[in-house]
Amino acid sequence: NAPPQDYTFKKDLPYVIGGSMGVNSGNTFTIEPGVIVKGGASWSIGGKFIAKGTAAEPIIFTSLKDDLAGGDTNNDGICDPGNASSTAACPSPGDWMSLIFQSTSVSSTISNAIIRYGSSYLYCGFSGGAVIVNGTSIAVADTTFEKNKAAGLWLNNSASTTISSATFLGHQGSDCAVGLKLTGSNAFLDGVIFSDNRLGIYAEGASSVTLGGGGVTFINNTASTSPSNLIP
Repeated sequence: NAPPQDYTFKKDLPYVIGGSMGVNSGNTFTIEPGVIVKGGASWSIGGKFIAKGTAAEPIIFTSLKDDLAGGDTNNDGICDPGNASSTAACPSPGDWMSLIFQSTSVSSTISNAIIRYGSSYLYCGFSGGAVIVNGTSIAVADTTFEKNKAAGLWLNNSASTTISSATFLGHQGSDCAVGLKLTGSNAFLDGVIFSDNRLGIYAEGASSVTLGGGGVTFINNTASTSPSNLIP
């Protein structure tokens, strides 16, 4: 559901999203520092989306089962993968779906955020992303994409999305897991780290990467880019 007006998530208890969310064209959805958002299907973002955390109080999008963010929100005990007798559910890639920025979304920003355990999808030929940018561009800064099932960030026909001081970490949860996916898109990367992913960047169609002074760093990925000559 989309609120009929501008709306703000304020820091308090974790927000638990049971279904889909929306932001109507012409409206602004603001998420304040320290907000934790758990679960949910997809967000369809047609308006302006401002999620600006701080280094001390990042905004977190994660699984309902993620007890490290906001505690035991689903009241089944604390996840303990080392305890064979524990009945508490633990988070895994694909526990929630996506933030989807539509072509009518302009001037949207994600900064000082952690986005993990998202990117549920039906099959690899119909893969998704924890954040999907469709026919528009956004600014991403100081943000970690971690352990999402398909792509951490998928740019689809996005002409000028900028990604600075970001980390793509641990995208290993499926045969199509990738940190950053580009489909007919250009990404400006400045100080971006790809670490422990099945694949750092996958590009298809007329896609390209432009580097800022901070460049990109690849650490312990199964493969850095596809195609292998993507980085200029």
